[in-house]
Amino acid sequence: MDPGQLNIGIHPDHPVEETVAFARSVEGGGFGGLWIADSQDLFRDCMVSTTAVALATASIPIGIGVTNPVLRHPSVLAGAAASLDELVPGRLTLGLGSGETAVQTAGQRPATIDQMEAALRACRDYLSGPWGGPPRPVALAMAATGPRALAVAGRLADTAYLKIGGDGRLLQWASEQVRLASEGAGRATRCTVTLLLPVGLGDTLEEAYREVAGFAAATAGAVHQAVPRDVIAAGVQDDLDAVAAMVRAARRNESYASWLDDPARIGELPRRVVDMFCIASDDPGEVAERLRALPVDRVVVPLLTGRRREQLARLRDVLAA
Repeated sequence: MDPGQLNIGIHPDHPVEETVAFARSVEGGGFGGLWIADSQDLFRDCMVSTTAVALATASIPIGIGVTNPVLRHPSVLAGAAASLDELVPGRLTLGLGSGETAVQTAGQRPATIDQMEAALRACRDYLSGPWGGPPRPVALAMAATGPRALAVAGRLADTAYLKIGGDGRLLQWASEQVRLASEGAGRATRCTVTLLLPVGLGDTLEEAYREVAGFAAATAGAVHQAVPRDVIAAGVQDDLDAVAAMVRAARRNESYASWLDDPARIGELPRRVVDMFCIASDDPGEVAERLRALPVDRVVVPLLTGRRREQLARLRDVLAA
């Protein structure tokens, strides 16, 4: 498949030098980009890790996927992004989200849609001439699942960063929301669509499903909370309700980041729910075909467990298919 379509996402939850080594492997493997998450109490600092990765790689696009305007003021975010762009011009995307685990562990409330919109506008203004100098070409991404967030992304961001799974019905709906908002704003260039989608590849299907079950549950919970019920196929609504309840119960005591490696701690997930929100297969060719069929511009595959080097090696087979 087209290498530019397949990106990798990571948590910088290892020592920074290990994150750098992994980033070199991603670039050497021919992938189209690397996205680095931000959650200060769970991972190493996102900006430090991103800077180290940027300096240690040659040309791979790098995304901050994603940070938030609650704990990092928009002027701080934009200043950091502009500084990074001086080091590696044109390679950086600054992704903004509501905060999720980052704000929760700091005892704060996630950013509202209005705060997200204000932050995108502030970052865009700042990047148009930081320090009184020329514009810095930093792309802006907005994490979006529900209709209001999708509309803001379509109006203001360079790419909508979707956490919505791989179900065709949901993806068509979300992409249409972004397109309509982008066209309604009269933009000269459209807002692209980037999909955060876990991919499990194993020697067996059971192994593949275990790999992605934790992230499938997290995505199911986000969709259940943000997406209108009439968008979701009626046949799976009961299953989705049940999984969302399981996620809420688990998150009373721990964030989803802590059970990605052990989805059994959430409970047994219905197979069709996992299929809605992830790709699980024992065949790299099948995965490549399913990725190519998605109505998006790029896919970010999060490699978040302790087996990420093994997962990366399997994804190279997808690139070759």
